[in-house]
This record gives sequence, C-alpha cells and structure tokens, in this order.
Amino acid sequence: MKKYSIIWILLLLLTASTLKAQQEPYNTMFAFNKLPVNPGYTGGKDVLSIRALYRHQWVNLPGNPQTINFNIHSPLKYDNVALGLSIINDRLGATNMTHLNTTFAYRLPFKNDTKLSFGISAGMMIFNAKLTELDAVDVSDPLISQNLKGVRPNIGAGVYYYGSKFYVGLSIPNMIPVGLFKKKDNFAGELRMQQLTSLLLMGGYTFEIGKKKNFWLQPQLMLKYMPNSKYELPLEVDANLTFTFYKIFGLGLTYRTGIADPYQNRESVDVMAIFYLPKDITIGYAYDQTISKIKTFNKGTHEIMLGYDVSWKKKGIRTPRYF
Repeated sequence: MKKYSIIWILLLLLTASTLKAQQEPYNTMFAFNKLPVNPGYTGGKDVLSIRALYRHQWVNLPGNPQTINFNIHSPLKYDNVALGLSIINDRLGATNMTHLNTTFAYRLPFKNDTKLSFGISAGMMIFNAKLTELDAVDVSDPLISQNLKGVRPNIGAGVYYYGSKFYVGLSIPNMIPVGLFKKKDNFAGELRMQQLTSLLLMGGYTFEIGKKKNFWLQPQLMLKYMPNSKYELPLEVDANLTFTFYKIFGLGLTYRTGIADPYQNRESVDVMAIFYLPKDITIGYAYDQTISKIKTFNKGTHEIMLGYDVSWKKKGIRTPRYF
C-alpha cells in the first residue's frame, strides 16, 4: 500500500535546491550529545558515558524525519586513549539511513586539567529508499520508479579542546563526499542523491554564579558549513543559552538557522529542559518551534535524551565535566 503523499517530495525540495541525502543527523541538545558530530569528543566526559536520543521532527507532516541515536564512549586504562561507538537510524519519508561508526581519540593533557583530543571515526552508512511507496502524481516520474539501496563507507575526524568549564571543537564528520547510488542508478538529469562534506565548529563555556556556585549560565554555539559552491548552501547556526539551578535542573533556549528556508536562512526557536538526577543520570527534553516556510505543514519537533555517566576509577575524576 502506498503510504506517503506528494508532501514528502515537497519537503525534500524545500530542504535544498537539488535532491540530496540528509546530512549527518543533528539534534537540539547537541551540547549533551556531541559524539555523533565530533569524534574528538570521544572520552570527553572522562568517564564511561552513554547517551540515547529520540528526535521526532516536524510532527504531523507525512514522512517527517525521525532519528534514533545511541552512543557510548570512554577513556581506556591508558588514559590518553579513548574509544567509542555511535549508532544512528535516520528516517525521512521513504528513505532510511543507518550510520554505524566506531571512534578513537588520543588525548594530550595540559595545565589546569585541560586536554587536547584528536579523534577519528570509521564506519558505514546503510541507505534504503522505498520510493515506489510514494503516491504519484505522474506515474512515469523517474523519481519514484524504483527502490534504491546501498552501503557507503564513512570516515570522519575532529579536534576537541576542553576543560572542566569550557570546550571548543572542530570536526568533519563525513570526510568522503560520496554519491549514494552508482551512475547506472542515477535519475535523469541533475536529480540525484549524494552526501556532502560538512565542517562543524562548536564551543561552550560555563559561568558559575553565586557564592556556592549553585547556578550555571552556559552559552554554546555550533556552526555548520558545507564547502561546496555548486549548491551554495548557507552557513547553519545553532546558538544556545542554558541556565542551570542548583546543579539539578536546567532550562535552555536555542535559535537555529537552516537550509529549509534558504532565502531567510531561519529554521526554528527551541526550548529545552535538562534534569540531573542521582547516580549520574541525565534526562533531557526539547521542543522546536519551526519558523521556516515548513511551519505551515507541521506542529513542531520533540526530542528526548537519556544519559548515564559512570566512573571506572574508584576515586572518580578529579574535576567534573559540565559538558
């Protein structure tokens, strides 16, 4: 049975001027889930860190994006080395992408309990597009004439410098710009699907407020640029400000630009809540209110995150990491 309408095709056309695969999945709570976009972050909590995240984007829009992300990473007994694993399933309309990546980081310690981490990731992307399930306006349209699938390699790299109260990172999550289909599978003309290289810059700082430092003010920023002049895609910005009370509860506000509205370069305004529970459990919820042209087709975006951090060392880490 054909499950999706022509709205899904319009969604893809709004996303970019030429049909492309959605790039590495992003999330509103990026500051608390950085491993998928920067392998240099591997071991960055200085404990065994586990994150699970579900993102339901553009609710009420047929074929809307849905992302499930699970990652785990930790320093090894030899503290300069850290390993991690990231699994992401990303659904968009009739397409389904699964990203499987292992990460490795080598960390150099500096003064004041800061570290410089060099990371790499390696894995694969499994792609499956059931385009014949789309409802067709023109049954002869080559866009929906066949189902397509494939497996492509992925290699990424990143640098991450951090201390107890700050971080700054630069990464290329997908260093290999690959086409998702072989030439014989391509659609007619310029209509084809491929993954582009992205350059990400991120940073954040924690200002401790009060005599007992019971309040945190945390500005954070992530910039995303795809250096491919053929598509002339704008710079994407995620700017976040989070205020945390008594190291238990945090409220955050994010403004995001994006390619969904390339002429005005705006995407959403997001709010989020972070709960720091006993035994190093973190729960987060975020709601995105779309402000691009897609806002008339959806009822916002929901995101839920669950985290767990545990130290393998009997005395724990010397200084807690806020990010």
